[in-house]
Amino acid sequence: MKARLLLALVLGLCAACNESGGSKAGSDSAARAPTLPDPSDPTASLKVASTGEGCSTEWQLEPVTVERLRQRVRETMDTAVGAASGIDNMTAAQIPYLNLEIGSAVPISCVIPAFVAMQETGYSRVGLRLDEPSRYWHFAYFPLTQVGAAAPSVRLEIGSDGRMTWNGQSVDAAALGQRVQTLRTGAPPPAERGEIVIVATPQTRFSAVYEALSAVRMAGMEADLGLPTTPAA
Repeated sequence: MKARLLLALVLGLCAACNESGGSKAGSDSAARAPTLPDPSDPTASLKVASTGEGCSTEWQLEPVTVERLRQRVRETMDTAVGAASGIDNMTAAQIPYLNLEIGSAVPISCVIPAFVAMQETGYSRVGLRLDEPSRYWHFAYFPLTQVGAAAPSVRLEIGSDGRMTWNGQSVDAAALGQRVQTLRTGAPPPAERGEIVIVATPQTRFSAVYEALSAVRMAGMEADLGLPTTPAA
């Protein structure tokens, strides 16, 4: 199921790119940051927090265990497949997504169960936001390399201390947006989705991942979200 749903997403993205003309080198749209979609209509909303005893997750304001979370994720996908009368009839737009609101100090390890459950079930994207006033929702995508998409050209790694590297080279927050903009407007052709993957350690605070994701999207590109790496010895 997972591979077939992700393949539908690949086809949908290609069609959207061709229709919008966004991949034409030298076009006006290549010089301006495009308007990116916002996660405004999720299938369900989750809240993830860290407590003195570990991590807590709420599904539609109801506390859930990891096993119950996985069950809910599967149920929402099954409902979407049924509404489309089968996997083969699903389009990229019909693949559900969830919104996750996460505390700034929450380590990525608290979010891993939700990410794994979504990837295993065939979800292609997730809406993310810091649990703070006046913060924007941002989409992050799960990598499509397992269904034949090319590997990302940029690996943006975030350490447990929040420091970032761009393909192994240190980069600060001020320079990140410029690097993304240069990548996006490179010719030919301008970079599309799948060019950047953000990977953090389990100990990395979500706020660092959110700020990196926000910078990438503000510069006009989407980012894939890789599963956390283990910290270097």
